[in-house]
Amino acid sequence: MYQQRVGASRASFRARPEPWTPRIEDEASRTLRLRPRPGDAYVVIDELVEGLVRLVVEAWPSTDRGDRLHFPGPGQVVPRAYRAGRLLAAIDRHRRRHGQLRRDLRVGDVFLVRSFGPDPRRWTDLWDVTQAARARARLAHLRTVVPAQPRRRGRAKTAASARPPAPSGERMTREPSRRPGSVAHPVV
Repeated sequence: MYQQRVGASRASFRARPEPWTPRIEDEASRTLRLRPRPGDAYVVIDELVEGLVRLVVEAWPSTDRGDRLHFPGPGQVVPRAYRAGRLLAAIDRHRRRHGQLRRDLRVGDVFLVRSFGPDPRRWTDLWDVTQAARARARLAHLRTVVPAQPRRRGRAKTAASARPPAPSGERMTREPSRRPGSVAHPVV
């Protein structure tokens, strides 16, 4: 039996949303400083088939108090396909400038793009945030399959004081989560 998750409470949102600031590294594993700006785009490689790339774009996400990503809309599939070689050349130009690792394109790669438009050569800046975005996607997935554990106050229970297992004839029920679950987005 499936059960609908409880939605995020108003208390979980910040009074003024803060843009997600992913932690990214350069080729030498040094942390790079990335400061998202209004108007930045969250761009994902959605499909890569026979040398053509389809992108999905959305405004840069914000975070709530639970450090979950929130997107303002559902994301939009860019109506034109890009040639993989040309797109990779444009992306690698920015990766080189920021000292980021240059590699082939893969489905699920995520970029922060400034001045997003139909021509990648006109994008004023691009940061590869794939590693941080994939970590967030894994965390969002785990939050959907594993309920949040209530915070315990006082001393931790010892093995001797733990509740004994239910008799074999009784049905075990899981206590509902007290915190809101993940707010996942199809773009992630």
